[in-house]
Order: sequence, then structure tokens, then C-alpha cells
Amino acid sequence: MSLKLGPIKKEKEVKLSCRIVESLEQDLKSYAEAYQDIYGTSVEKEELVPLILQQFLDSDRKFKNWRKEQKKNAAVRTAEA
Repeated sequence: MSLKLGPIKKEKEVKLSCRIVESLEQDLKSYAEAYQDIYGTSVEKEELVPLILQQFLDSDRKFKNWRKEQKKNAAVRTAEA
């Protein structure tokens, strides 16, 4: 069995602060417990948030298409300049 979120890779970080509702905090704690049970490695709930956000962005096709179009438009504007 594996989770949608695979093993964690360490990358350069920037600080981002936000507030979440208590029920989401409980879900993150539970996910961290499941992660430890499945992968045998403990993880803090704070480590999960950016990874889950990245997973969400990576799976959003409309966002990916929009981003691709933005890059294409920027390249055209650069070429025209």
C-alpha cells in the first residue's frame, strides 16, 4: 500500500505562514501517522503541507495548461521585442 504522497525529497525552502482550521490540522496529523505506518519514517505535519500543495498543483490540468500558455505568450512577447 502507498499514499498518493510518495517519499519526501528535501529541497530548498522558503518560509510561508498560514492559518488552517482545526479539522484540517487533525487530518494532517492523521496523514503523518499513516505516512509513518506505511513508509516507516516519521514526518511532521508541517512538512506535509508544501508537498500536498505541490501534488495538488501538479494534478491540476487547467492550471498546467494556463501556465504553459503564459510561458508561450511570454516567449512570443520576448521575440517581438
